[in-house]
Amino acid sequence: MKIEGNIQVEQILTAFPVRMKTGIFSSESYHLVLTNKRFIFAVFDAEMFKKKVFDSTKEAKEEGKRIWGRLYSSIVTGATYYQRYLVIKPDEILNENNDNFYCDHALIHHIELKKYHNAYHSNDKYKEQEAASIIIKTSDLSYKIFVDNQEVLTELRSYLTNIFTHKFKDRY
Repeated sequence: MKIEGNIQVEQILTAFPVRMKTGIFSSESYHLVLTNKRFIFAVFDAEMFKKKVFDSTKEAKEEGKRIWGRLYSSIVTGATYYQRYLVIKPDEILNENNDNFYCDHALIHHIELKKYHNAYHSNDKYKEQEAASIIIKTSDLSYKIFVDNQEVLTELRSYLTNIFTHKFKDRY
């Protein structure tokens, strides 16, 4: 924790790709940026993804990579896009998109981690994937986010346990 004078400086601790529930049957992709003072929710929409993939493919082509190298570059870019938030200032993240928002740690009453099964169809076969939902409650709002990646879940669980010792309930 960095302190300048008597003021604690906000530092980004980590970032994760998540989905946020936006309606009864709908969710949107976000990047959850966890700082020592707040959660920042950064929208990750199709246009941002397309632009980043286009830029990385163009860059790979300029580097002389062939079709497989460019394809790999675009795949890696999409999967690791959230890591760019580790080096951007928190206020810059918020100003990046009008739909980005934050929730101060001080406003959080409790956080609950639950297990759920994500059912989907793939190649005409019914499949089920174990995933987690995280419910963040303040006095007037509730945010429900979904984490499908087990590595992300393990790391996020560790941060939540350490930061929100008395507010975090792990029911996974």
